[in-house]
Parts: sequence; structure tokens; C-alpha cells
Amino acid sequence: MDAKGWAALAMREAGLWLCWATTADRATAVELEDHVLTALHGQGLWNLRGPSARGGDQHP
Repeated sequence: MDAKGWAALAMREAGLWLCWATTADRATAVELEDHVLTALHGQGLWNLRGPSARGGDQHP
């Protein structure tokens, strides 16, 4: 099985769902991301950064 297959299997086994949201601009997208990360904090999910972990906008 390739990496894509393993990732799909892992998401099914963990009961994870993936969804997208469209925002008006980048600032709103970053605000939404912070809100979601704050809501999910402590749930054992992996992310490169936690909620509000940046002092300023550190996204590339």
C-alpha cells in the first residue's frame, strides 16, 4: 500500500473526517484556523502548531 492508501486507512480507523471551508481572505482563514485549533485543543490531534501559537502571522 502506498502512503495515500495508508493515510486513508488511518483516517477511517481513527474515525476522522476532513472538510474544507472557504473564507473571504487570508486573515479570515487564519482566524478560522485558530478557532478550530482552540476548539480541538487537547483532543490528541496532531498539528504543526497549536491554537494562537504565533505572536504574529507566521504562515508562509
